[in-house]
Amino acid sequence: MYDLTFKSHARRYDLSYQDGTIRIHMAPSVSQAVRMQLHEFQDRLSGTGDEFREQKSDIGEFVLTSNALGFNGVLREFEADDEIVWAADLPDLKVDGQVAGMRLSATLWIVFNRLMAIAPDDGETRLQLMTVDVAARPRMDLHGFPLSAKFSMAMVNWLGRNPEPSFTLPEIEAVLRDAWETLWPSMAATEFRAFIRAPGDVFLGCPGNATGLGPNHMAQYRDADEGYELECHNVDGPLQQLTLLAGLARLNEHARRQPDS
Repeated sequence: MYDLTFKSHARRYDLSYQDGTIRIHMAPSVSQAVRMQLHEFQDRLSGTGDEFREQKSDIGEFVLTSNALGFNGVLREFEADDEIVWAADLPDLKVDGQVAGMRLSATLWIVFNRLMAIAPDDGETRLQLMTVDVAARPRMDLHGFPLSAKFSMAMVNWLGRNPEPSFTLPEIEAVLRDAWETLWPSMAATEFRAFIRAPGDVFLGCPGNATGLGPNHMAQYRDADEGYELECHNVDGPLQQLTLLAGLARLNEHARRQPDS
């Protein structure tokens, strides 16, 4: 494992969001390494181990094929720009039920964990901007779908470029709204927030009981050459978790577009 908050690390993956789909971008060697680990643990991931035994009847088998992976194959794999992309189409929770969100969250839980444990591509020259961690614990009454992220120093430097002490991120707020309305089309909402506060602290929010992401309590004590961790508040279901993840994905995508990142 590697700790982004204190060191600079070569890129393992990036995230992006477009038209209701969260995408994970990686070098072919990274994809192959993760697939090898998933193959070794496939029996446990399919529900024979403690982590997912109780959920097996709900989320199905863990699939590993040439063009799909995850519980019920929720991630599509394809090539784009000499990279491998794993694409997660956000489900319609009203039509497909909460189990569809649980299935995707559980898959991402495993994938993000494995991506943090493997080596980068030998030829990688870019730095990792952020890493994400999610979980899916549907039998918890509250906070069963947590989400957190670690921002590298490279990411914090980019976030801190704006001289204003605080400013909103309309593009990210629009993504939060788009993801929410994809996940639950008939539930219109207006409580979407995305802003940066100096020196590069990000806050994202969506409908709920003060539901959102923000710097953890240790971020205020970080050194000038350190990143920080975002932690969630009152993220109780896949609707909130995947909405906030979409916002992070677009933020990662926007930062990566910059010439020096």
